[in-house]
Amino acid sequence: MAQEMRLHHVRQWGLCALTGLLIGLVDSAWAIDPSNPPATLRGTVLKDGQIRTFNLQRKSFRGENFGVFFLLEDGRTLVPIDPGPVRTYLGWCEEESDSLVEATLLPNGDLRYHVFKGNATDWWYRPPFESGENGQAVNNFTPLAGNPQRPSGQPYPTATFTTPAAGLDAVYKTVYQADVGFDVLVDYLNATSFSDLSLVRKAENAISHFNGFFVRDLLLEVQLGTVVFRTSNEGLTRPWDKWGVDWINFGAGTNYWATLFPGVDHHFVSVVGNVGGGVAYVCDYDGPGRAARSFVGWSSSTGYNWWHVARHELGHNLGASDWAGGSPEGPTFMSGNNIGVSRASRPEVEQIVSCRRNKGHVMRTLGSGTFPVPPYAQLDKFDAIAGVPQSLDVLTNDYDANGDAIAIASFDTTTSLGGTVTFSAGTGPNERDVLLYSPPAGKSGTDAFQYIIVDRTGRTSIGNIQITVLVAQFESHPLPVTVPAGAAQAQFTVSAINADTYQWYKDGAPLAPNPTHYTGQDTATLTLFNVQIADEGVYHCVLSNQAGSVASKKAPLVTERLIGWWRFNGDLTDSVQKKVPGSRAHHGAMDNPVFVTDSVAGRAIRFERNDGRCLTIPASGDFFNFYPNGLTVSFWYKQDNYSGLNGYMS
Repeated sequence: MAQEMRLHHVRQWGLCALTGLLIGLVDSAWAIDPSNPPATLRGTVLKDGQIRTFNLQRKSFRGENFGVFFLLEDGRTLVPIDPGPVRTYLGWCEEESDSLVEATLLPNGDLRYHVFKGNATDWWYRPPFESGENGQAVNNFTPLAGNPQRPSGQPYPTATFTTPAAGLDAVYKTVYQADVGFDVLVDYLNATSFSDLSLVRKAENAISHFNGFFVRDLLLEVQLGTVVFRTSNEGLTRPWDKWGVDWINFGAGTNYWATLFPGVDHHFVSVVGNVGGGVAYVCDYDGPGRAARSFVGWSSSTGYNWWHVARHELGHNLGASDWAGGSPEGPTFMSGNNIGVSRASRPEVEQIVSCRRNKGHVMRTLGSGTFPVPPYAQLDKFDAIAGVPQSLDVLTNDYDANGDAIAIASFDTTTSLGGTVTFSAGTGPNERDVLLYSPPAGKSGTDAFQYIIVDRTGRTSIGNIQITVLVAQFESHPLPVTVPAGAAQAQFTVSAINADTYQWYKDGAPLAPNPTHYTGQDTATLTLFNVQIADEGVYHCVLSNQAGSVASKKAPLVTERLIGWWRFNGDLTDSVQKKVPGSRAHHGAMDNPVFVTDSVAGRAIRFERNDGRCLTIPASGDFFNFYPNGLTVSFWYKQDNYSGLNGYMS
């Protein structure tokens, strides 16, 4: 008997993933036969009362290890489930050039779909709905005749296409492929009453959902491997009440899956249980017999699908952390994992790529993607000087999974801080088009704007640009200076951009005019004359203009002079030339020294020990710490025996 799916709390759905239903088979001439899913689908849906046109192509994500099974209560017997025909589709929305549509054609003719967008602030969706195998169709999809219209993106006037990932290495120019398996605990079957085919679709829908943005953002296509639905949890231990099974051991070569499926390898295996979240190891995948591991939950409010939690935990397996980089682009699948979000941020991509550099060799390489997707515009960060125009090479780190050339399509002409942006054709590296940014005069802080890129197929992506606008910028900072006490002069200097005024400081206090002792306290170069011990300290310079002030790095001034001398005159009593107030004498301790007379100045010490504990100076830290700006310790040493530590020292 057909069973109806339960769906609750649809208000929890949000941001970029669109999930929806069919829109009516009105024209019988173009009706589709859901029992025999066609190779292509073209039709219209409604978005907020407006027509949107989908162009879809059937796409299988069943991998080389694909198979769906019931595991019987003995924990050993596997019963195959007939998965039926491939019902997953990928395509685009003709009216929205940054879209990628992932859909599943249900046996009753309903089309469950997600529309993935390139910007988390631009989204539309409807919650998923799945009636039983023979339930009445909702009919929210209208088949449409005619040829598909290509995505509508166009390059900016006078813009030219350039090679994607121009400033990135080969890892950003290759799409990888990995297998994902699911081990679904008996809790799931106890909570639902789905048909066999519906169970298969839950797993296929998860994989199709992953690929909706994994290929575009992460350059990774995942395929569905083995799926096990357990009729009991026989064979598994339950060490934790919440997380249940011994999922920790699922990656080992001797794990339970290896017993069930000898010789079958997966890159990732997710255990699906009745939990409110998930756990996963980070950057965990490895070679044959060593799958990455995660434990994920499902939600009754999303139709008992588990892709929502699973995609986040898979992100951990791939190498990403939570809230990577402080979430600079807002919500993503690893930053909050809002159920509608369908984008990865640049810090997350960089973490995943870093893991892939070490482990990516265990995955398959496809070269370019196996289906068309929009490009990916990476977050750009720049520094700029208030009031000083700057060229921004925004395309250098943008890439395209299909290897399609990319170009600037459009951009905000005014920034959040009040700066302006214009287009500059062919003036960037390798004659790339760039954006010319003019920071607002008299302002500093964080500025931001967005831009759009387009590939040769007309698909687009929205990128974020963040700029730190500095008051002024040091081209060089003051360097430490060491001169003899009484030296004729000592000099500190800086070079800077956009500085209206300079002010030098010593030990945090501004230097007032004192022409008989120093000059240049209000210029780029400070010069001190007849340098004395009293001049020692830490110096820095502060630049100012109408936008504010900025300080340089600090640099010490040190005078060279003798502050202590241990002459080793028989009893090791030290003598200190007390030129520095606060210094005091210290006494050394010797382990059975042998004194000799043939030294340079006074008597020397001969060491005849083998344990490395010849000479100590108690409380020496107190002696040296009074002089924090630096000192040099020197002595001479003559070795007369290469057995042990024997020699002369003064």
